[in-house]
Amino acid sequence: NALRWTDRDRPLAAEALAYSRALIQLRTSEAGRSLRLRERPPAGYHQWLQPADVPALGYIVNAGHPRLGRAFVVLANADNDPVPFTFTLPAGRWRVIGDGKQIDPAGLTAYPPLVGPRETTIKVPGLRSLILMDEG
Repeated sequence: NALRWTDRDRPLAAEALAYSRALIQLRTSEAGRSLRLRERPPAGYHQWLQPADVPALGYIVNAGHPRLGRAFVVLANADNDPVPFTFTLPAGRWRVIGDGKQIDPAGLTAYPPLVGPRETTIKVPGLRSLILMDEG
């Protein structure tokens, strides 16, 4: 786990560093207040999504807005193959804001907005994650 400062000059390392910076900016933004809790969240604040028999995990945070900040859906796939996540998308208009390579709080144009509540299936590419944020 050595840290080599020259690694940031390599393209993949630079991409990972930019993504990490964007995650930190999101978390420290007004929208990300729901990710910075100072007290125990209410029951149901985190809803876990676990596809069967694959190394993948997802969760929903702040659905219904019991706390300040936006609601998020995070889907992480540690498998080499794409993994479908089937779940009930909470009420609201949702945009994919992160795809494991880039983050844009306005939404990534490669992904159409989704409207909930509805049962939905989102396929996450292998070794990637997707972050959805509601529009408040």
